[in-house]
Amino acid sequence: MNYFVLTNDPDHGLLDNYRKVFCELGRVGIFVTTAVFCTLKEDASALSKHCFRNETHCLEDEAYRDFMLELRDLGHEIALHGYSQVSDTRDEFQKGIELFHGVFSEYPAIYIEHGGHPRSHPPGMCKRENLKKEGAVPNSPYFIKDIVRDAFDLVWTHDYLLDGVYSPLTAADIFHLEDGILYFKRWRMTHIPKLVTNLSRDLNTIVGYTHFGYRGYESRSWIGNLFRRNVRFEWWSEKNLHKTTNSLAEILDERRLKSLTLSDLLKTARQNED
Repeated sequence: MNYFVLTNDPDHGLLDNYRKVFCELGRVGIFVTTAVFCTLKEDASALSKHCFRNETHCLEDEAYRDFMLELRDLGHEIALHGYSQVSDTRDEFQKGIELFHGVFSEYPAIYIEHGGHPRSHPPGMCKRENLKKEGAVPNSPYFIKDIVRDAFDLVWTHDYLLDGVYSPLTAADIFHLEDGILYFKRWRMTHIPKLVTNLSRDLNTIVGYTHFGYRGYESRSWIGNLFRRNVRFEWWSEKNLHKTTNSLAEILDERRLKSLTLSDLLKTARQNED
């Protein structure tokens, strides 16, 4: 059996577009682990300019919140992307976990870190509670590593973005335990065409990473886009949505990839080890 997980981060995600995207994915039987912000703050940071009210929805938006509950009931999985889109203190991070519980009547199993990586992003685009910054410093008001260790089944940070790796992994090797935290690895959806050609009996698992709210990592040049057919897997706008969904469904069918949520993949990996 081959496995595929589609993960979505909420940056620039708006309800109207989400309804269309999830309707299309539901039509072809693809499940999603989709992350949410609890709130959106306004400050002078680059992160605040990157995501802001009216172009990104969060759990404070009632209709969006209700839709997330609908998605959960349909078999999709809701993950936490942080209390807000900008730096959050330890107390705020914990508040976000409790707010999530207040909405979904369960604590989030998945934490997907937002806000870049000091190695690849400018300082203003890295949240202070990032686990490569103050999030791992015990005397900082942004220290959250112990909370992350205790609260979540699975965690993703930019250290586990598989750029430059074009071979699928085993279900077990998607996960990596470090300092008591179980991390998961994922690929940008642009790499899907290369990855599926390398599927094998053992290397049978792909976890994709995208944003339904924008066009992702397409080329800035229309000529580049003309020759980069894989850009369609980062392009969820209404104009291309039907084609994108059908292309992905065809690949999953041809390669016999079963669509799972992250939590279901973890259960599958543990069952296969027993």
